[in-house]
Amino acid sequence: MLHFQPAATNPASQPDADLEPVTHLVQAMRGFICRFTVMLYGYRQIALLGAVNGQSAGALANQPVMRWFMDHAFTRGVVLDLRAMVEDNKKSLGAGAIAHGLMNPDVRAGLCTYLDTCPPERRVTDPVEREKYLDYVTTYAAQLATRPKKSATVHPVPPLVTKTELIRRWANKAIAHITLDHYEVHGDDLRDVVFATAFVASAIEKVMGNAGCDTDLVICEQNAISDGQALLGLSAPVVNFMPDIRSIMDLSIQTGTEVSLPGTAHLESAK
Repeated sequence: MLHFQPAATNPASQPDADLEPVTHLVQAMRGFICRFTVMLYGYRQIALLGAVNGQSAGALANQPVMRWFMDHAFTRGVVLDLRAMVEDNKKSLGAGAIAHGLMNPDVRAGLCTYLDTCPPERRVTDPVEREKYLDYVTTYAAQLATRPKKSATVHPVPPLVTKTELIRRWANKAIAHITLDHYEVHGDDLRDVVFATAFVASAIEKVMGNAGCDTDLVICEQNAISDGQALLGLSAPVVNFMPDIRSIMDLSIQTGTEVSLPGTAHLESAK
């Protein structure tokens, strides 16, 4: 056996966090939107890599293996980021913790009290409007964190719950572990989970503003596209979807109805 020196890092110095409920909720919402910006950046690179053939004047135009590797790496990064965001464990900082915290009236009130002490930039300050966006976050975060029961036959599983579970299986069976277990995820299902997290992140941005993340999500997407185009040598225009996400979310919240994203499959949710 190889001889290794003792670990340079002391594992005993890394205890698990134990957060007060309001602090836990604040950090979970911050964590969700910040992880979303990373996932969004990677997701837009995947689309750009698909447009390289015949369009790129950069070095990658004639490097099919490198393009495959970059697509492979970006896709796995996106799936792992999504897997973290849809975590159902309430002790983590994913959708399960957000839904759990917002469903507790005292914790939600504590969040609002905290936000009232933060600068008002980029966030809703009207209490009634804020509650509408918090309800929206609660509804979708709960769906993202829901694990379908294999024995459920009486009530159908909401499509978003099924799609999210496919992402979990993808992460577990193809990325986090080496197995022979079968998995497959259609591109439309991946896209819909990305859009669902985009709606939640946009609603959190509306509620928290700079207290959640100081990077505007629309600008984040613009930067992801322009940086990717420069890297890949692309000049073809790419359609941004975050402005539509933001507009549709606002319309859905104001009217109380589900709205479909133009030009894509419906974003399903439980009625």
